Amino acid sequence: MSGNTLTCNAGSWTGSPTFAFQWLRDGVAITGASGQTYTLTAADVGRQISCRVTGANSGGSDQAPSNAVTPSAAPNSTPPPTTPPPTTPPPSERCRERERQSS
Repeated sequence: MSGNTLTCNAGSWTGSPTFAFQWLRDGVAITGASGQTYTLTAADVGRQISCRVTGANSGGSDQAPSNAVTPSAAPNSTPPPTTPPPTTPPPSERCRERERQSS
């Protein structure tokens, strides 16, 4: 989950506003998370993550919250280890092994 990115869509507004975004964890602003996208962290697991959009123009400003999502798995920042395929001894070693077994 680490590295998964959420995107906040501003939606449709009238009056051609400019937009500001704030990401929330359980309703509390996440420090430094004020862009249209947010990358999930381990602190987000089991918490409600949402985005608040503020639209502003010459007529004023208004806010709209997004629906919350709740990440349910711990982030995996490292890929699982790969297991190398089994190795087969070269033919000459296999023959020596057979000779040892038959002696």
